Amino acid sequence: MVVCQNLKSFSSWYHVSSFGTDEIQIMGGSKANEEKGKCDSCGNEAETRCTGCRNVFYCGRECQKKGWSQHKDTCRPFAVNKKKDVGRLLVASRDLAVDDVILCEAPLVMGPKQMTEPVTSAAGVNLDVEMANAETPIHLYEVVTVLRCLVIASRDSKKWRASTERLNTRYLKAVGSPQYHHNQEYVVNALRDKFLLHQYPDVDASEAAIHTALGLLQINNIPTKTRYGEVQAIYPMSSLLSHSCIPNTKMQWENGRLTVRASDPIKRGDPITAIFTDILWGTRARQDHIQQTRLLTCTCKRCQDPTELNTFFSALKCRRCGGTVLPEKPLDDASPWLCRECSHEMTTEEVLGTNLALGAAVEVALTKPSITSLEALQKEWVQRVHPNHYHLHAIDKKEKVCKEFLTVCSRLDPSTQHTVPFVGLTFYEYHKTILQNAQRHFSQAKLTTQQLKKRMLLSKALLRKALDIFKNEPEDTPEGQLCITCEEEIIRIGKWMLAVGLV
Repeated sequence: MVVCQNLKSFSSWYHVSSFGTDEIQIMGGSKANEEKGKCDSCGNEAETRCTGCRNVFYCGRECQKKGWSQHKDTCRPFAVNKKKDVGRLLVASRDLAVDDVILCEAPLVMGPKQMTEPVTSAAGVNLDVEMANAETPIHLYEVVTVLRCLVIASRDSKKWRASTERLNTRYLKAVGSPQYHHNQEYVVNALRDKFLLHQYPDVDASEAAIHTALGLLQINNIPTKTRYGEVQAIYPMSSLLSHSCIPNTKMQWENGRLTVRASDPIKRGDPITAIFTDILWGTRARQDHIQQTRLLTCTCKRCQDPTELNTFFSALKCRRCGGTVLPEKPLDDASPWLCRECSHEMTTEEVLGTNLALGAAVEVALTKPSITSLEALQKEWVQRVHPNHYHLHAIDKKEKVCKEFLTVCSRLDPSTQHTVPFVGLTFYEYHKTILQNAQRHFSQAKLTTQQLKKRMLLSKALLRKALDIFKNEPEDTPEGQLCITCEEEIIRIGKWMLAVGLV
């Protein structure tokens, strides 16, 4: 593994890999030479931005007062509030409709996640890493984003403090915990002992400063999609979005900026929320993940509902009567699970063991999937868990299951904004099943020409649905590539129908 020899070389690499230019002003998302603009009231050159939206300039207080009557409706649609046990959060300052833009901003800092597989930097510069085993964690990545935080803070401590003091700063982990020891060994000691960061007088490389940066990243990071993979980033305002498993916003990344839009109507005063775990996990898995990664407990409507919005996404089957087994109190780790029909009780240990065993079986089956093995797994486990169980949806994409999965997604995520890759891929797989079965059955004389035509038109309709879901995805992402595939497939089906006389 090649390690940078000094802070100067690593710092210069930071410039290139972050945004490709030294001119970017990290703090506000604007370039340094764009800190002036035309006054929104009189049109003269001005240097003072509206502190609400930071999108318009004013000469001074008089011009701002004069222009407020017109600007107030387009100023930022949120306010920063504080809530006990939650910290600071964003709430809507006016009623918001679907697709209303709430935020558009560049990150304060962006870099690899603390635990990540090999990635390429944002400017396309590969990290020079040699691996004896590709599955072995590469701990060098763990220091990159923290180092960027420390370097930015050293360059303009006043702006860094102003930008981060509003963020939530609950302590990372208790001293003495496994996570604390891990961070001490692979981040703190690495920066101080290997990179000798404490020898640079302009950088605060104290253990306290490094742990504080780690805490900021853990509590406030936004998983950010780039064409090179998913990274972590801290944003001036977006990092204050509250977590909910029924989020009311959607996120889009383009040209290094994050745009947050309303995915559902949001009433004035309601929290503005995003999801920071996997929407297609069961409640216990989501709760464990969000507690470990963001140190909070989600109390949204879905998490409090044993049925998870009538999807039965985590439900098991009773060994006695075959009824549905659900948690009595979903937010209580120690709560027993009860059968709805016979009231037979399952302990949390039994439930955990069942879920872990099924998850492991699915993981093994998907390493070398075959129709026979997946059907056998499905047949075995459907006797022990609900057919809608989230683990089972990972292994079966047959027509019936596609329909059921899309129904589940429509309940968990009506806007489909947070299940785009899953829903779009399911529509694509659904189309393949319809297409292959139709062509096979027609060749076996099991379908009439009219029935074949209906199935082919259904296949095209499913492709168009997938196309509509993926239409806004960048071409250099897997979703964008599948969008192109859908377009090509629609053309291919049309030509086939023409060739066999269906049109």
